[in-house]
Parts: sequence; C-alpha cells; structure tokens
Amino acid sequence: MNSPGESKPIKRKHTTLTLAKKLDIIRDVEAREISYEQIAKKYGVGCSSVSRFVKQKETIKSKVDTYREHGVEERRTLKVQSFPLLEQALFVWVLQQRNANVVVPSEVLKAKAKQLFEHFQGKGCYEECHFLASNGWARRFRNRFGLRTADEKAAAGRKLNRIRYTFMPCSNMDGTLKLKLMFIGMSENPRDLPRDKKSLPVSYYNAKKAWMTRALFQKWFDEEFVPAVRKFSKENDLEPKALLVLDNCSAHHIG
Repeated sequence: MNSPGESKPIKRKHTTLTLAKKLDIIRDVEAREISYEQIAKKYGVGCSSVSRFVKQKETIKSKVDTYREHGVEERRTLKVQSFPLLEQALFVWVLQQRNANVVVPSEVLKAKAKQLFEHFQGKGCYEECHFLASNGWARRFRNRFGLRTADEKAAAGRKLNRIRYTFMPCSNMDGTLKLKLMFIGMSENPRDLPRDKKSLPVSYYNAKKAWMTRALFQKWFDEEFVPAVRKFSKENDLEPKALLVLDNCSAHHIG
C-alpha cells in the first residue's frame, strides 16, 4: 500500500509487437551493444518479454522469413490455430488471389473457409469439429496472418475501384412481360457506352452516386413501366391494370 503523498507506479501499457519487431529485438540482444533493460525500454516491452523472444528466436526467424517471402509483414503471434490445416490452406489461397490482383472481401473469405473445412472433413480431418466462419473469426484470421482487409487495400498496391452501379429488373409473375433492365451509372456519358443509349439492351440512367433516386424512379415509372403495361394489356386483350411490388426503399415512394 502506498503511503500518503506517494504517487502510484505507472502501469506500462500492453504492447503486442509484430514478429518482425520481435526479430529486431533478438538482433539487438545478439549484437550485445545495449542491455536487456535498454532494449526493453526501446521497444516499450518488459525485460521478461525480451527474454521470451530470445528463447523463441528460431521459431520467430522461421516465421518471419515465411511471411516476408509472401509480402506479409504484420503477423504478431505464434499462437497455434484451432484449425491449422484449414487456415494455412486458406492463407495460401489468399496469397494466390493477391498475386493475381484479386480482392478478397470478408464474405468471399468466409465462403472459401467453409469450402476448405468441408474438403478437410471429407479427407478425415476435423470429423468431430464444428467450424463457424463468423465475422469475428475472419477478423482474427486476418490479424493472425497480418492480412489487410479489402477495404484497406485491394491487392498488390492498387487502390479499390470506386465505380458503382445499380440494377433494377422488372417482370410479371410468369415472365411473359420483361422490361429492359434499369441500369444506373455515375456518368451521364460513359466512354465505354455509345452516345445513343437507346441502342443498348438496358435502360441507362445516371446519378451522382449511381443510387436509385425518386426522380429516376418516377422517370422510369412514367416512361417505361406504364407504357409497357398498357401495350402488353392491349396486345393480350387485358384490362390495363397492374400491381407493382417493390421493396421499402424510400426512392420508390413517389406521388
């Protein structure tokens, strides 16, 4: 217990170093130029941590060489995974996608993990295990292997493509009336499309963020949906009435 007037000792903040930093500590120890205490202070860890890294130096060196070879510098732990075969196979697959400049979003990562789990179960591994490819597992997997998310970096130094499109199909129940697919892009006149949009197999519209707006939906409703329903009804000797079923998007609320 501290006596009155004495300040409480400052608790050092917990620091989790990357394997590359741990290797730097090992090299500083091997250089014998500064003491353990000075090394610990330099990297913001305790002396016991420095000693532990030295004891694990062969494993750390091996892991750093492996991950550095594949351009992964942020791995932090040597912790053994619950599904080592699965995660190692998944890690190799992610690296293959990265080398091909293919972005791997979390949903794709989780789907591939489930596929690999079923593959290994078919080979007699993990027979009595249950694997849940949750968002938490995906986050921990990326942290374990020092992988950035698709939102942070697309692949091999490229930025994510920010181009966005919105599609809206429309058909009657039996498919005998199908309107042109409504296609919303960001540019009024994309360079890849002809200036005469009527020649396209879709109905092209544009909006700043390529999202559906009330103005666009009203235009589509008045100029495409209503004329198409009237024409179809006349050709099939039907009363010109139709029930348009939509989701609850606010852009669909028109007068």
